[in-house]
Amino acid sequence: MLTYAIIRGHADLVKYCEKRWGERPRFIETIGHVKECTVELHYWKSPTDDGYQDYYLLYMEHPNGKYSSNNQICDLAREAVETGKARLLTA
Repeated sequence: MLTYAIIRGHADLVKYCEKRWGERPRFIETIGHVKECTVELHYWKSPTDDGYQDYYLLYMEHPNGKYSSNNQICDLAREAVETGKARLLTA
């Protein structure tokens, strides 16, 4: 099962990954990896954003994970950001 987190902005993504895993994510197009974590770049707009912003969706296998697919996670994360209910990770 999978677990996920959302980070807004590339600078916060890099800070978080360097703090957590000691390295930066490596991207090919809009999908990246850092250690066992997959990172996807999405352009979403929350009610507090002036325009579309870059949001990074991080997901990985976890023993306490609740989700069975990355598509399910992406739908939940997009809805959370667009409704302003997303809890964003910070470094």
